[in-house]
Amino acid sequence: MNQNWLKDSPLILVVDDDLPTRIVSSEMLAAHGFQVMEADSGEEALRVFVAHKPDAVLLDVMMPGIDGFETCEKLRRMPGGDTCPVILATGLPEQSLLERAFEAGASDFATKPISWLALSHRLRHLVRSTELVARLRDSEAMLARAQSIAGLGHWELDLNTGQLTLSEQTLKVLSTPPREGVSGQWYLSQCHPAERRQLLRALISASRSSIPTTIEHQLRSFDGSYRHVELNLELLAAETKSSARIVGTLQDITKRKNDEEQIRRLAYFDSLTDLPNRAYFSRFLASTLASARRRRTSVAVIFLDLDDFKNINDTLGHSVGDLVLKEVSQRLLTATRITDAVVRAHDRIESDTVARLGGDEFIIALVDVLRAEDTALVARRILTSLQAPIVIDDREMFISGSIGISLYPQDGETVDDLLKHADLAMYHAKDNGKNDFRFYSQSLNAAAFQRLSLESQLRKALERNELSLFVQPKLDVRSGKIVGGEALLRWIHPDLGIVPPDRFIPVAEETGLIVPIGNWVVHEAVRILRTWLDAGFNDLGISINISGSHFLHSSLMAEIRAAIMTSGVPAEQLEIEVTESVLMKDASAAVGMLHDLKAMGLRLSVDDFGTGYSSLAYLKRFPLDVLKIDRSFVRDLEHSSDDRVICEVIIGLAQRLGLDVIAEGVETAGQRQFLSDQGCYLMQGYLFGRPIPAPDFFALLKRSATVGAVATSTKR
Repeated sequence: MNQNWLKDSPLILVVDDDLPTRIVSSEMLAAHGFQVMEADSGEEALRVFVAHKPDAVLLDVMMPGIDGFETCEKLRRMPGGDTCPVILATGLPEQSLLERAFEAGASDFATKPISWLALSHRLRHLVRSTELVARLRDSEAMLARAQSIAGLGHWELDLNTGQLTLSEQTLKVLSTPPREGVSGQWYLSQCHPAERRQLLRALISASRSSIPTTIEHQLRSFDGSYRHVELNLELLAAETKSSARIVGTLQDITKRKNDEEQIRRLAYFDSLTDLPNRAYFSRFLASTLASARRRRTSVAVIFLDLDDFKNINDTLGHSVGDLVLKEVSQRLLTATRITDAVVRAHDRIESDTVARLGGDEFIIALVDVLRAEDTALVARRILTSLQAPIVIDDREMFISGSIGISLYPQDGETVDDLLKHADLAMYHAKDNGKNDFRFYSQSLNAAAFQRLSLESQLRKALERNELSLFVQPKLDVRSGKIVGGEALLRWIHPDLGIVPPDRFIPVAEETGLIVPIGNWVVHEAVRILRTWLDAGFNDLGISINISGSHFLHSSLMAEIRAAIMTSGVPAEQLEIEVTESVLMKDASAAVGMLHDLKAMGLRLSVDDFGTGYSSLAYLKRFPLDVLKIDRSFVRDLEHSSDDRVICEVIIGLAQRLGLDVIAEGVETAGQRQFLSDQGCYLMQGYLFGRPIPAPDFFALLKRSATVGAVATSTKR
């Protein structure tokens, strides 16, 4: 490591193919007391690094030739490159971009436009931290003194015992009372739920690599508030296999984060509505399009212009017009917040996909759009939200809007093209009488109306007996015997055939039809279970999935109680599956609902466990019976060490909490073997059987009984 930092002027290598950006970066760093060298490409950066050994590298992500990620990976393999701090500079990053940066070996990232004051402090801290971590190998006492001087906390995690040792400075940083017998699991539980999975991945990565990893996250202090910390992780060289440890150094950066957030809001948010402004939205959409390009997914841009808004300003004044715009903003947030298709750029900001471009123009981005015509539902809900009168000073005002929709990639591949084409489509809506929406593509206008037709037909599906339940078997792999089944909803349309659930379930969610449909599923599943019991299959159970909007609906408890009382089936043989994300959306309400269901004697299962950010504190309060490992972790078990670790953790957690654990999506013998080796014996998936109509499943049970293949389920 270069010792320039001792002279208070570290040598920074700035790498960027854009000359103006490189010049500005160099001048700003020099103004903050750094020595600066420049490179205009990844290849040049590697040559300069070998020749001059800078103290840190500020590296742009998007460059011709080898990009920032590849440059970082190559640099890490060079002498001295394994410990040199590398900061990747990028626009507003998404989660996958951050994970890729850390996988490439980045120490940190900087979001453009860069706060040079914050970055200068971060660079100095990283240089110091790197030197401190290097010295840790030589002297524990020297590290303690250095941490005290730098105001850093320190902890060590024993990878074999899970024991966590906290320094006094760490306790001061967190304002946390001293604890004895603290574990790594405790540290994870103190992390903010939304960042817990990211921290777990960083810990797993640090345990397998000698390259230091830096991550920012929030830790809960003793008063319940969260503090922002910057955590540097490094695996200590172990003298023996039993002495493997991870050392973590952390610094409280709450003030810096608060300052950065304040600056960000001033630069990127509209002062009247508190919505993101054009600058923020353009950057957000550019980042979203880059992600969509890599993942080959679709993005929808919805352009809203209020109809005849100028009349309000001219007749009632701009102050009234401003109040109308604020009310419209809130209605837009409400109309888009309940859409599962909307993915927000920042977990702590609910409005970051709804922006005000200026005047009475608003723009909305929908990412990962499965079907382009689905955006018609969002557009219609927005127009409906504007229909209610706006009351200001006892005066009722009625307002409407015209909407244009463009889609990536068919309507354009750049921010400017998509905005322009959505704007043009909006004018077509105005030309056709206003208070309506239009797609830029005429073919999609037709598809949108077909989508709305599907909603109309779905409303009639219940009364026409077009809905059906299929059943997928659940097995105990120790005996190979069926222990129950999961009921899965299917729509068999007389003209369209079997309509896939991913096509009609979102429509049901959007329109509220999911509640009557869900109630029908409860009664039908209980009826199917009754037929099994009447045939002598007394130990089998059936599970049903409850959607998010149905779970907390007032009718659910009454419908389940009525179905059980009418049929006479034992309540403990009916299992209710709720996804982890649904439970954590309103955890306090979920606790009460789960206890009410449990009081009825039902079995309770968390579906898709591990895909959300559940709080372990709440997990202990939930009266659960089963954790269900999501298929996304099972799918790559044979090739992904991370997924194997996650499955091991979930299985171990279930065993410690006294819960059953079942894996879904099991398709290969290798997956089955790994899961059973870890103690997970209940499984379902194509390896054992696809979902089949309930009568066919009943026939399967009878055939299985003939050969002695049906047995009592485990722990029911």
